[in-house]
Amino acid sequence: MRKKKTKLDRLASPVVVVTPANAGDPDLVRRTIRTVLLLVGLCVVFVGTLSAVAVFVTSHFTPHAESKSLAPTSHDKKPI
Repeated sequence: MRKKKTKLDRLASPVVVVTPANAGDPDLVRRTIRTVLLLVGLCVVFVGTLSAVAVFVTSHFTPHAESKSLAPTSHDKKPI
């Protein structure tokens, strides 16, 4: 008699067990590399977006001091 599948059995994702027999499976390697590249790409996009928002917020919503030139003016020179 077969065991009746429960709801949990139907919802559980299949698990791939890597054994020496299928360790060199090109499909498994391809899927793993594609997954890693996808996750790294999403992290780059996410962190890049957060960085751009942080730069925008800090540069547009902080008060700026009057810009002064670094070159000395005639008022800055000391008499000899």
